[in-house]
Amino acid sequence: MDKKMIAINGATGLIGKNLTMKLIAKGYRINVLTRRTGNAKKSFIQNQNIVYTGFSGEELTKEMVTSLNGSYGIINLAGASIGDRRWNDKYKKLIYDSRINSTRLLVDAMSKITKKPSVFINASASGYYGLEPVGESDEYSEPGDDFLSKLVADWEAEALKANELQIRTGIVRTGVVLSRKGGALERMITPFKYFAGGHLGNGKQWIPWIHIEDLTELFIYILENQNMAGVYNGIAPCIITNKKLAKAIGNTLGRPYFFPVPEFILKLLVGEFAKYLLEGRKIIPKRTLESGFKFIYTDIETALSNILKNE
Repeated sequence: MDKKMIAINGATGLIGKNLTMKLIAKGYRINVLTRRTGNAKKSFIQNQNIVYTGFSGEELTKEMVTSLNGSYGIINLAGASIGDRRWNDKYKKLIYDSRINSTRLLVDAMSKITKKPSVFINASASGYYGLEPVGESDEYSEPGDDFLSKLVADWEAEALKANELQIRTGIVRTGVVLSRKGGALERMITPFKYFAGGHLGNGKQWIPWIHIEDLTELFIYILENQNMAGVYNGIAPCIITNKKLAKAIGNTLGRPYFFPVPEFILKLLVGEFAKYLLEGRKIIPKRTLESGFKFIYTDIETALSNILKNE
């Protein structure tokens, strides 16, 4: 039987690289949708099971539509980084447009092809739930009313239009993805290495986290299970505070964790984004667990031990 083709937008990112290699190991072929084909090829060892298609996320081409025809599934992971730069109106527009426009174009492409995919999976974010710290949130909860909440709600609305094409559609709301190959954890551990690690602000804010292996397995679980559709929280079932995370990092690395970063320093460093580092909801993966998905890393100590074992 021919290997199934999975098209991935955002395959060269932190999640995309891990997911691409896992899917290839399981016998899939991958169509990497990318702005820069040359750079994308450098992200992967030459592999006959990977092809590359140009996709700007801003306009739809005939080549793009043709490349998606007959794909078993399409996975969209792309979007400008939220926490890498200080926010201003221009960058907030880039954060928004990079998600909305690329998702809209993918759904438009699917409407034009004759042999449509069986499944479409779109990345999303725990920012959907807002910043109110009281109570718990799960996949059945309402969105918040801040910038990220509205962005995520609009993003998901674009993705869910694929349902109108009779394509099974899944949404994965991710939290802080823990990996040694980049992302938030790499930035977190740097001060600990210099014996200056600690929590942010008062440390009481909730941190929805997930080990990258669990997150990529969740994408595959949705891809391969015909009854999986709708929204799933890509967040470990054991939610912790920022203070507990700092303590766990310190203990894992054998470093102190008694040097908190004051609120006013964060606001000076990152501006508006500081409030997303200083506040947060307790979010649980209720619907994910109801689906039968089994997390490998359910506590932060085991997750960090696995990721940081060679530090």
